Amino acid sequence: KKENTPNTIYTSNNMMRNNNPLNLFPTTQTSAAAQLKLQRLLYSTLNRGPTQIQSTIASTLFNDQIDYMSTLDMNRAASFTFGYQNNIDTTTGNGGESVANELWELVLDVVLCRCTEHSILALTKTISLLEHVLVNGAERVCLDGELLYRIEMVVEPLRELNTALVEQQLIEQILTTNNSDDNNNGNYDNARGNNDVVLIANGIGEQLTNFSTKAAATMLKLRGGSIDKGHPVRMAADKLYTLVSNPNNLRQVRLEKASN
Repeated sequence: KKENTPNTIYTSNNMMRNNNPLNLFPTTQTSAAAQLKLQRLLYSTLNRGPTQIQSTIASTLFNDQIDYMSTLDMNRAASFTFGYQNNIDTTTGNGGESVANELWELVLDVVLCRCTEHSILALTKTISLLEHVLVNGAERVCLDGELLYRIEMVVEPLRELNTALVEQQLIEQILTTNNSDDNNNGNYDNARGNNDVVLIANGIGEQLTNFSTKAAATMLKLRGGSIDKGHPVRMAADKLYTLVSNPNNLRQVRLEKASN
């Protein structure tokens, strides 16, 4: 078995980027690459490195060589919601809510809020994990209206995720952008009366002014774009949205689960 050295990972990433010049919904093929990606995303999102819990979960979520999370792994993630008594960190003395927050930070802030930076498989696994945690986690999850509303707002746009449309939107941004600060800040607001996914691919500010990226965008536009691959995400997101948009639905599913 060939060892994945840093140079191997770098070369692999370059090859994948050549096949995906706009770097939308990129795949991650090794555990080492998954950890590097997690570190980059956490530093850019929260300005700190990952916790052990986040590293453990991300090693499965981000690695596209793993098709799904095992029940054991998902149950372990759900256990992080059960509170201080069961989740004390002997090193820091922290537990309970802080431990659960590490999970929410990862799946909501780092993954689903930055959906264009993750593969369709990673997004689908993340949504499935969220559903499992809500159904099998602590009762306090059902009572946390703020958390459920947060999940609802994050998941709702994913119910209409169309990867071909996202690519088309990014191509248009690249080809029509000017040099104003408003177009180069890398942030695009999706609060425009619709559920468009925010174009927050890594380095988008640089992409909008990069000559090679503009050339790639022109080529993609002439070629006619790509095929939509978002169906698995839409299906998983729609199912999760039904649970969190009405707490009674979540409670009913949890009761049925407990009675079986």
